Parts: sequence; structure tokens; C-alpha cells
Amino acid sequence: MFRYFARLSEKHDLPVYPVVIFSHKTPLRAEPGTYDVQFPGEIGVKFNYKVIQLNRLHWRDFLNRPNPVAAALMTRMNMSPEERPKVKLQCLQMLAELNYSPAKSEVAGVFIENYLKLTAAENNAYEREFAELAPDTKEKTMEMITSWHRQGLQIGLKEGRQEGLQQGLLEGKEDLVARLIRRRFGTVPTTVAKRLDKLTADQLNELGEALFDFSSLVDVKHWLAGH
Repeated sequence: MFRYFARLSEKHDLPVYPVVIFSHKTPLRAEPGTYDVQFPGEIGVKFNYKVIQLNRLHWRDFLNRPNPVAAALMTRMNMSPEERPKVKLQCLQMLAELNYSPAKSEVAGVFIENYLKLTAAENNAYEREFAELAPDTKEKTMEMITSWHRQGLQIGLKEGRQEGLQQGLLEGKEDLVARLIRRRFGTVPTTVAKRLDKLTADQLNELGEALFDFSSLVDVKHWLAGH
């Protein structure tokens, strides 16, 4: 954290508020919020930063906070195993109620889909709870999810590739991952773009999930080199 703080401070010459979000499931112990460099008889550097540790927060505490970041991060907060279908539904429902454009809501949607993958049994429970939503809420949520798939298909068609539904969805995922890389790191190098074009749908899903833990384009290139 100290290194990123120093780099950003030097690059932009602006005040930088140091905060780190931990999204890991375990361990549950509190992560430190200080970084010390000590020398015999004195402390050379004492750096404090804000820690937001998701697995020590409870998802229900964020239900009444209409925010796309909260909707996404709730998927990594403390929940019981039987609450997983409910949490996913609540996240998507919150996101739908915000009425963002498909492109904006899809960024949070990718996080939700990848960080809270349900089993077949959990999906059945999710569908049962979805069926019990109020008609207007159900319609908004379904329209949002449908718009993501529609956008993926349109991207594939715009590029002149009409190999069918699966190809369109694949290209939509590739475009989304590229946009996430650009949003996080400012650019998508040609070498990275060429490697994305060779990934399977499952690999694109894995990379989309891994991006939230990456700190730089170097991490992206290392991941691609291993796949």
C-alpha cells in the first residue's frame, strides 16, 4: 500500500487518501492498517492507511445504501451459506433500482456474477425468491440483466461477426474485460488486446474476476502469460 501511495503522490502531485479494500474470504482476522520501517532505536517510517475488510462487514448493513459499489461489494461480505441466493438477488435488485445505463450497471454486474457464483441448488432458491418479487421490481431487474446480454450480442454484430449467439456473447465478454482493463489502468496495449482475442469464455470470466485483485498492467500480462 505504501508503494502505491508513494507512486501516485509522486505522479500526480496531489493529496492521496490511502485506503485498501480486502475482498478475500479468509482469514477473518483483522488486516493491519499500518506499515512501519524500523531501525535500531527508532522508527524510520510509520505509514497509516484505511482498511476496508469486506469479510468483516455484514451484507445486510448495506441494503439501504443505494450505491453500485455497495451492490457489488456485498457479494464479498459476511453471509451464511444459505443466504447466498438472497444476497445475489438483493445485489441485482439494488443495482436495477439505481436505473443506470446498461454499460454502467454491467461493470457492477460482472463483479456480482463472478464473485457470487451459485450452485444448481442455490440457483433454484434464487429463482424461487425472484418469482416472489413485486412485479415492477421483477421487471426492472430482468430488463437490466437482459440488456447486458443484448449489449454483448450487439457488440459482436457491430464487428461484423455473425457466427451466432455464442460468438456474440463471447465477443461481448471480451469487450467488457477490455473496458474493465482500460477503466482500471487507462489503456489496453495491443499485445494484451491480441491475447484477449484468444481466450475462451471461461477464461474471460476468470480474468474479469481476477482484475479486481490486480494492481497494474504487469499483473494482467503475467496472468495472460500463464493462460
